[in-house]
Amino acid sequence: MKGNITYFLNWMGPISLRWYEDNKIPYKEVTKENRFLGKTVTIKEYKTHYSCGRIDVHGAKDPWMEFSVPVMESSSWNKISDWLDDFSSESVLTKDELFSTYERETGEKIKWWNVDNDKTKDYL
Repeated sequence: MKGNITYFLNWMGPISLRWYEDNKIPYKEVTKENRFLGKTVTIKEYKTHYSCGRIDVHGAKDPWMEFSVPVMESSSWNKISDWLDDFSSESVLTKDELFSTYERETGEKIKWWNVDNDKTKDYL
């Protein structure tokens, strides 16, 4: 669908590793040499990374139109962002319409974080 309405995905978090800790995201501890500190340190390596933020809608009557995007796996975030680079619509799509169009056109299922979490459901 080509049109004059475009969409831009803005990453806004999670910024802190505290979010990963608070939500008990699995990790493994890895010991590495830190050349800046000049010593060996133990760090947490998270297998799955997460992203959230907003989508800005350009070309709408409201120049400040945007909608929030709940937490999803960063792999999904990056694919959606790439897809939006070439996507436009003739009229403004709702968040649900936009995500449904993405899944239908790409065959990719968005990997939302903890869909069973009531807070996540509020944003879907």
